Amino acid sequence: MSIGILTVFIFFIPGVIAYALAQKGMLSFAKGSIDEAQLMALASDRCEQSEALFIAALNHIENDNAELAETYWQRIYELDIRTFFEFAVAKNKIKAAKK
Repeated sequence: MSIGILTVFIFFIPGVIAYALAQKGMLSFAKGSIDEAQLMALASDRCEQSEALFIAALNHIENDNAELAETYWQRIYELDIRTFFEFAVAKNKIKAAKK
């Protein structure tokens, strides 16, 4: 029984903590408390990279830098996380840009 609890603490809790830190980073970026480089540094895996790139792309669109945002859509698409909303949006943005 205690091995099961230990397993949770060793394998599950660090992932939860990392995810929470990434989410906090995205909120901090949205508030302007951290810059884009700091946001990207917090992304510890492909999933978090996709989310960080997505938020950064939206920020670039808001700041009239659609060309840079387009490069981020491509990077999100190349991460190939097909079950993510970010992937679907990136795929649609790339497709629309080719028309």
